[in-house]
Amino acid sequence: MKKFIPDNTTKIILPEIDEYEEYFRISYRLNTKGCINFGDNSWIFMESNSSHINTSFGDNTLAMDNQKINFTNKGHVCGGIIYFQCLKKKEIKNTADFFTNFTSDIDSVRWKAVKIK
Repeated sequence: MKKFIPDNTTKIILPEIDEYEEYFRISYRLNTKGCINFGDNSWIFMESNSSHINTSFGDNTLAMDNQKINFTNKGHVCGGIIYFQCLKKKEIKNTADFFTNFTSDIDSVRWKAVKIK
């Protein structure tokens, strides 16, 4: 993952926005792996594992941003799919905004920075 650089074959994940009178949500649907691009040319590459597929590793999503900083999220991944959501009406401009404001949708697990050797 450390050597990853997005190219034209990388699956891009686009935000989905749900806005109603008393409800707002921005979400990203990750299906196994993909990349989110931000307006400041920063990006996040994510890859998930589902405990339904690999029980020894469990539910885990690893993410790396364009500065090669790694994060993990232990939210429930079902069949390779997990949604990350933000319920605040807030403009998400960069990777820091994403990792600060988004949690897994089913169990609201937050992202944690990790060091990968």
